Amino acid sequence: MGNSAKHYLIVASIALSLSLPALPDNAIIKRLVIFGDSLSDQGNLFELFHERIPVSPPYWQGRFSNGPVWTDILSLHYTIKNMSQGGATLVNYRKYSVALQYLYVTYLGEEVSQFLKNDQFLPTDLIIIWMGGNDYATFKWVSPRDRHRAVRELYIEILRMRHKGAQHILVINLPDIAETPRVKEDDAELFHRITLDHNHQLEVTLSSKLPPDVLRIFDAYTTFKAIFSAPETYGLNNTSNPCYSGSIWRHHQGISADHSDDPVSWLHSQLAPIHFTEHAHFRDISTCQQHLFFDDLHPTTFAHGIIADKLDQFIQKNYQPVLIQP
Repeated sequence: MGNSAKHYLIVASIALSLSLPALPDNAIIKRLVIFGDSLSDQGNLFELFHERIPVSPPYWQGRFSNGPVWTDILSLHYTIKNMSQGGATLVNYRKYSVALQYLYVTYLGEEVSQFLKNDQFLPTDLIIIWMGGNDYATFKWVSPRDRHRAVRELYIEILRMRHKGAQHILVINLPDIAETPRVKEDDAELFHRITLDHNHQLEVTLSSKLPPDVLRIFDAYTTFKAIFSAPETYGLNNTSNPCYSGSIWRHHQGISADHSDDPVSWLHSQLAPIHFTEHAHFRDISTCQQHLFFDDLHPTTFAHGIIADKLDQFIQKNYQPVLIQP
């Protein structure tokens, strides 16, 4: 990890130590419970697929980045239970499609169910949900009806969490998907509209039905917009091109259509050995330091440092977190 990345880790750590005005006792937070996708995954998908996806290296220890992600950074000072898994969606698309790909990805409701199998929501938990990008950018559910369904599913799961004891919920809205290298050249206008509509529905649906002492929304859209507007302010000089343009996985040619009763084991059997030298599209790690994007969708670890810093400031402003003592 280079000096720039270390700088943001240090900034995040300094922010964590700041004392802020006290809030009501019911805002005391002792644990973050996180539901999300590859932006937040600390290796859950990597473990599920026997350390094959994402390919590591160049991805770092199963994270969808070249180093620690924002959840790793916050875990230095917060107690975290992270259920996030790469590829996760808000909606269970197995109900709407027979496509094979949906056998291999989870969704918000399933992550919540997995959590509740062995744990429970406590009054001192802050539940953080950051999800939705895969519904649109990865699996291309892009109609107005699809966006309404995605936000509805999020709201239904929040009601379920409330019923199961969750008292403090923080939802992170979507950054502008149109600015990602994956869609910027071809579908930018469409995905810009999708992002704005998703975030608007999120605000209207959640804020109108749940009080602010229960639910808050962190504005990732505005956070990333500020980065795109003045990247040099954040120590970045490239917000357009990915540092790594290879794949997150490799597979044998001619994969069989027979996935048996265990799709995870079947897919694992199809994966070819990974060799870092085969990834000619990976630039020198020092070059990545000033990139916003590591690949065509995911931020670099440096950018994750910015996200962690902003989220930490938000949490300390709106709650009373009990931090891990160094």
